[in-house]
Amino acid sequence: MLEVNISHQQGSFALSLDATLESQAVGVFGESGSGKTTLLHCLAGVLRPQCGRIVFDGDVLCDTEQGIWLPPEKRAIATMFQGARLFPHLSVLQNLMYGQKRLRGREQRFTFDEIVQLLEIDGLLERSVVGLSGGEAQRVALGRALLSEPRLLLLDEPMSGLDRRLKGQVALLIERVRDVLKVPILMVSHDIDEVTRLCDEVILLENGNLAGQGQLGDLIETPQVLTTLLDAGLRNTIEVLPHAVDAGASCQCAALQTGGEALEIYLPNWGLPVGRTVRVAVRPDEIILARKPVEGLSVRNQLGGTVVACAEVNGNTLVQVRLGDATLWVEVTRDAAEAIQLADGEAVTCLIKSNALELVDARL
Repeated sequence: MLEVNISHQQGSFALSLDATLESQAVGVFGESGSGKTTLLHCLAGVLRPQCGRIVFDGDVLCDTEQGIWLPPEKRAIATMFQGARLFPHLSVLQNLMYGQKRLRGREQRFTFDEIVQLLEIDGLLERSVVGLSGGEAQRVALGRALLSEPRLLLLDEPMSGLDRRLKGQVALLIERVRDVLKVPILMVSHDIDEVTRLCDEVILLENGNLAGQGQLGDLIETPQVLTTLLDAGLRNTIEVLPHAVDAGASCQCAALQTGGEALEIYLPNWGLPVGRTVRVAVRPDEIILARKPVEGLSVRNQLGGTVVACAEVNGNTLVQVRLGDATLWVEVTRDAAEAIQLADGEAVTCLIKSNALELVDARL
């Protein structure tokens, strides 16, 4: 658990935050200049807040009233910055070993080989970091951070500047760190897709203040957070497994992975390889709701689900629909919601045009 109650003034900017974070992966979301990086620097110990207290898992990192200040090297907190920040005069192996040198007597939970294999960088060890691609450099930076055996991993815009393919690769590696190594993560980002993919909880910063906080799986309970994320371009992302496609066909069929009953969904023919999971996205306002499947329509994707909850957002009704263990957000007008008499627990059909789907990334 991370408890943060700090105030810090830098010129005309002031950060004032009081929050308790208990999730395995927390996203800090906000526009540029909202205080995200200032918060990260205070947690890492490279910036000393003028007032307040920071406690991680019962250990006091900072308490200005008590005169307590734990320097960065004693916090066991690793930071992965945007741009990797590798040492250019060292090889990949030497950069990784630098991270391991920072253990300072702490128990080693992960071996060097485990990290190298997890991040798939064993083929890079003897190379100079100067010639690495953006995605390779981020892998090495992540490995260096993990080899210091951090109790908390701070990610500062880890996919900034990468193209869509490389973003997908780095995101998958962060998922592995979260799910396999169980390292707590706090990630700063202004990309809503990154936050919803990698985090369990989100805090919103606005002009240095906490504008909202909520669990991503329960956003219906925090309308302010939900409204902000919708305004920022919140999308539904789902994993699908493409099937074979006929030459010249306009669509490619795929299995929607919901953890329960297998559902089929038609994608634009992107020429995706068969048998490799991909992630696709659709905006909440691109989905149409019906009480049951509708015949005589050109919309081929008609997915049955159950209404979990409804909320009034931006003058419309936002509906949370459960498809197996997957969730879709659907935005409809109030009149439409009243016309089909939406209620929690009701069966509905989600109608999605194939051309409304966007390819997010292919899994490794």
